[in-house]
Amino acid sequence: MKAEDGQDGKVGGAATGLVARFSGDGGRANRINALMEATLVRGDQPLAEAIADASEPVPLETGEALITEKGHDTDLYFILAGKAGIIVKGVQVNERGPGDHVGEIAALDPTQQRSSTVVGQSPGVALRLPEPALTDIAERFPAIWRRLAIEQAKRLVQRNDLVRAANDQPIIFIISSVEALTVAQEIQSRLTHADMQVTLWTDGVFRASDYPIPALQRAIEASDFAIAVIDGDDTIVSRETTQLAPRDNVTFELGLFMGKLDLERTILVEPRNAQIKLASDLRGITTLTYRSGADDTLESRIQPVAHEISKHVRRVGVRCS
Repeated sequence: MKAEDGQDGKVGGAATGLVARFSGDGGRANRINALMEATLVRGDQPLAEAIADASEPVPLETGEALITEKGHDTDLYFILAGKAGIIVKGVQVNERGPGDHVGEIAALDPTQQRSSTVVGQSPGVALRLPEPALTDIAERFPAIWRRLAIEQAKRLVQRNDLVRAANDQPIIFIISSVEALTVAQEIQSRLTHADMQVTLWTDGVFRASDYPIPALQRAIEASDFAIAVIDGDDTIVSRETTQLAPRDNVTFELGLFMGKLDLERTILVEPRNAQIKLASDLRGITTLTYRSGADDTLESRIQPVAHEISKHVRRVGVRCS
């Protein structure tokens, strides 16, 4: 992605021919007509003329930045043709097109850095209005301040739509190997009675027509916490030492949890004194252990683990983002 604070000297792109239609005295009428449709102008002919005379058409090229996040320029842009993506920290969060404006935050407050990157999605044209010119025009047409405020309020609502709603009650996702499934089921039963919504990997998470990783990602995205129940399912030899190790898929899924939910929201449950080999990168998370014993004592052996999980979940709380 080509990112520049300004557009000076940018020639030869697919949008160059479009720019010519809006340039100079010959393109003034086209600039005014396009601005009449802008949300900040709303058919105000004198305002459209003032902006047209104080601004400069610049190309909106596919894949190129009109505005760069954390930049220090303060120009306001009116998009006349084409589309642009709004990108925050590498993620596209919205799209703007003809009639829209971009760059208003830095234009309103020159002390602010650019809050997002604006990148062309199709060849087009934008009008660049310098911040001093905006201030001068607003003194003559003060209604533009109210329109800017209204648009800012609308965009705030759009931004809020992107914020993940907090769950009403903690949602917990549990993975395990088949061999450790009875332990996972007992934990699920205990936590469900503690007013928590608990999903086990066997509860229809992996549909027959689905791929495992996307299904896991959806489950993690919906969850506040993840629990990995591991056991010494396999025997491995490392540096001439034989050790017990969990199944590879459980280790992989545990890594996914840690990457998405962070250490505090990922809980590891393993048999006490089992000395299970786990990748060093996966250590450091909250780890709880249970005593080994006969199957008919499982409920009493898991009860302390479930109690500690419940306390931890209530202390940390549901995710807010």
